[in-house]
Amino acid sequence: MTAQTPSSAITPLSSAYANSPDDAACVQAAVRGDKPALEQLVRRHQGFVYSLARRMLYSPEDAADATQEILIQIVTSLASFRGEASFRTWAYRIACDTCSPARRDVWKT
Repeated sequence: MTAQTPSSAITPLSSAYANSPDDAACVQAAVRGDKPALEQLVRRHQGFVYSLARRMLYSPEDAADATQEILIQIVTSLASFRGEASFRTWAYRIACDTCSPARRDVWKT
């Protein structure tokens, strides 16, 4: 196995994950009750969600908690995904909306 250099490594923020054409199909399948499609969708975007929460909340523990909340919100709201934007953009908005109140609390202390 060859090691990937940092420039070639696939990270949660890399373009290899962004706007995957499989996302729309996975969302449709997950809404119909396809559990493997739902798992694939969550696994594909989990790192992105955690990275975003980590940058917004600074604490790894808070970011991990927020990631769980965000993923639950994403899963329970899948039926409302209209596909007008990429799935990643939609998930980003949910993550920001979830983390913003917590971030304000961090600045108050």
